[in-house]
Amino acid sequence: MRILVVCINKKNTELLCQFLSREGYSTVSSTSLEEFEASIMKDEKISLCLVDVTGFGKEIWDKVKKLQERNIPFIVIFPKQIHDLRLQAEGMKAGARAVIEKPLSQEHLLGLIREMLS
Repeated sequence: MRILVVCINKKNTELLCQFLSREGYSTVSSTSLEEFEASIMKDEKISLCLVDVTGFGKEIWDKVKKLQERNIPFIVIFPKQIHDLRLQAEGMKAGARAVIEKPLSQEHLLGLIREMLS
């Protein structure tokens, strides 16, 4: 199973990919909107996408629509400081299977991933 990790912060992306790799998942990462779109459009099979919207502008939602077009389930991640119901609603409206806030609970995240990939 291949998981696409989208996060503008390279260190956070690296840490999340390492964690997922230890759990037995194959990962690919994107730290820009251009990389995100390129990853979606490749023929590689992506089973799930984790999208940390922190630092991206409104354009992130346009890219997320491409996930839906390719039937790739995704989870939206957002910072706790922006505990904004509008952002949560935006993620669900965009088709997210779940919307979770940082800091991430490893157990909760793994539970969501296993549920979505089963």
